[in-house]
Amino acid sequence: MNPLGQVNGQMSGLLGRGSSPPGLTWNPLREANGEERGLAWFVTRKVSKLWWDNCKVQHPGQSLGGIYNLVLRWIRRGVNISDIVSNFQVSLEKMHGLCVDLQLVRQEPDLRFTVGSTITLTERRLCRLYSSNQLVHWSESVVQT
Repeated sequence: MNPLGQVNGQMSGLLGRGSSPPGLTWNPLREANGEERGLAWFVTRKVSKLWWDNCKVQHPGQSLGGIYNLVLRWIRRGVNISDIVSNFQVSLEKMHGLCVDLQLVRQEPDLRFTVGSTITLTERRLCRLYSSNQLVHWSESVVQT
């Protein structure tokens, strides 16, 4: 197993258990359907409205592909969209705070983080919650595997 497996979420559903938590699927066996893709775009647009005026994380503008991929991946795993949005918001706030601290330390008031830092932190947060079975998930009748 890759030593970064637990950090980046790859195969973390298999750590010590041999399978995903009940009701969640780490690697769905089918392609995303139209309803999942549509829901992912809806959630992506919702997430794109979380930025505020002086946020130190750059808004992606029209390039929402990274956020969309994150959202679609977790929707396909059966995770409730409110968990995805709330974890992204917490990650955005944490990255904003870290950037403010670095601006002071480096004396660079124009320093900004890209959205990729927030996407990565959100992915790590969701992986940790997923592994400990602390995420609200859809019933099997809503998301078919």
